[in-house]
Amino acid sequence: MWEYTKRYILIMAAGAPVVLLNHTVGSALRGEGEVKVSLAGSMISTFTNIILDPIFILVLGFGVSGAAAATVLGNAAAVGYYLLAWKLRDKASRRKDAGRSRFILELRPSYARDIRELCAVLALGLPNAVSTTLGGLAGSFGNRLLSGYGTGAVAAMAAASKASMVVTMVQMGICMGVMPLLAYCYGGGDKKRLREIAGKLLFLTAGLGTVLTIAIYAGRGALIGLFIQDPEVAALGTELSVFLVLSGPVV
Repeated sequence: MWEYTKRYILIMAAGAPVVLLNHTVGSALRGEGEVKVSLAGSMISTFTNIILDPIFILVLGFGVSGAAAATVLGNAAAVGYYLLAWKLRDKASRRKDAGRSRFILELRPSYARDIRELCAVLALGLPNAVSTTLGGLAGSFGNRLLSGYGTGAVAAMAAASKASMVVTMVQMGICMGVMPLLAYCYGGGDKKRLREIAGKLLFLTAGLGTVLTIAIYAGRGALIGLFIQDPEVAALGTELSVFLVLSGPVV
């Protein structure tokens, strides 16, 4: 498995600047209310990846390297779209408003020279960074243990994880979408409205998480079958998915 991992990670590491830029610009656009532009970029990235995957992996025979290249190019396509949308919007705004751009986003490396501002940004992202790092470590540790039971067990866990992502990604979409509103209320000192939104958000995510958990549990066999064709591996993946979706209501 090491050779496959090495090929994949080297290409992903080389494309890391593009991947990071995609996520950074997408988040910044959502933060200033440009949700449609951010959504379009995300969809472009996803569908470019989906289209290139079979071409690189099956037609051109690049295998795992092709999967990594498709991911990097998908992110690059999104970045290209963001820059194009930014330029077009900037030109339109200049014509209408005497040189003022509608986008708040400004790509100036000089901003990174202000250490205090940079530390404030890093502090804001620190909780998510720690959470992601711990999740990665937990996944690596789990895969290490699973590898003792063969590659089928690792594949089964991967399929089960993908199935559980149906809950995770929906919940993440809700939370990412509400972030600008929460930030606006917090910045304006409107604690009453902030508590109201947080309460509704808790109800929405817990309720939706419960519904999705029940739905995935009921259709877990068919869902796992989308990722795994081997009957034994699929059966193990179906069993593992039960434990993974239990966190749905609180994820």
